[in-house]
Amino acid sequence: MATTAIHDACEAGALAGMLSGRYQTATTAGDYANLVAEAKAIATEFIAVNTAHVGAAIADGVPGSIAQVVGAVAQGVVAGRPAVTEVQPPVDADYVSLATTIYAVAAEAKAAGGLT
Repeated sequence: MATTAIHDACEAGALAGMLSGRYQTATTAGDYANLVAEAKAIATEFIAVNTAHVGAAIADGVPGSIAQVVGAVAQGVVAGRPAVTEVQPPVDADYVSLATTIYAVAAEAKAAGGLT
């Protein structure tokens, strides 16, 4: 099952959620390394949660808009939450709760059949 698109959408959505509402003062890409690493860890854990749902796992392109849905859900779930990586590098397992919520909402959107 292909999951590259939903992984990347989850990562982008998580990053968008973390950046929303923040006053940005850093001026180099390296200044945001921890936030990017945290977004990647959330997406990696989302794929692990997704894979564990055998028979109900979400695949790339099924339906065609699922990546956008995953990204939007990730953004909404992560927005307003404090970053974990201020002191230590992220560990995928730190994000089980967020990843499980992202999966549950996206899977429900898919199951409800409202996506084209």
